[in-house]
Amino acid sequence: MDGLVLSTGAALMLGLAFGAGTCSIVCLPLLGPALVGRGGGRAAAWLTVGAFSLGRLLGYTGIAAAAGLAGQAMAVESPWLMRLFTGLGCMLVGLVILVRAGRRSAGCGDKGSSTVRIMRPMADTARQRRAVASGSFAMGLGMAFSPCAPLGTVVLAAAALGSMAGGAMLGMAFGAGATVIPALLFGLGVSSVAWRLRLHLAGQRVLLERLAGGFLVLLGCALLMGWVRL
Repeated sequence: MDGLVLSTGAALMLGLAFGAGTCSIVCLPLLGPALVGRGGGRAAAWLTVGAFSLGRLLGYTGIAAAAGLAGQAMAVESPWLMRLFTGLGCMLVGLVILVRAGRRSAGCGDKGSSTVRIMRPMADTARQRRAVASGSFAMGLGMAFSPCAPLGTVVLAAAALGSMAGGAMLGMAFGAGATVIPALLFGLGVSSVAWRLRLHLAGQRVLLERLAGGFLVLLGCALLMGWVRL
């Protein structure tokens, strides 16, 4: 099939340019509250960011692979898939944060020891970690279906190849480029800001978690209903 020719290196550079631009801004309403609400240190932050990035990477790879298999350009923009995955993921992560805030609040009920209990780190349970990872992955997967002109270029090139494997390589290269800069930005920069904010507002940590969790739940509902679009 004649059409656009794009190397994996060019797809990687295209992804890097996209990831360094609007992509990081669009991810902020999703990852920002999740990092502020969760806490848990650098490991917890990378669990959230890593699962989100993996969802995006596999989403881009799957879209390009499907275009290569079909041998024709496909509609990249799928608003209902974006709303479904991103909305459910937001709600799941938000609910985990709210449950964690409830546990913290219940543990701070004794008079005279509330300050000590608030300052003490509270580890997530294994079920909570799996839920956060699953929710973050779903958010990232949903973002792969958002309107994106650079991805459209990759899909056209994958369709021109007429090969599922070739399309997957292009999608993976684009996804790697598109996720690496936001992952570093949120995994190192935003997570550090979130940690300092939680440390500065240690006495209001429960309220902070409730606000972050509630925001994600409301955002997830709004995405599912089609009231907002990322």
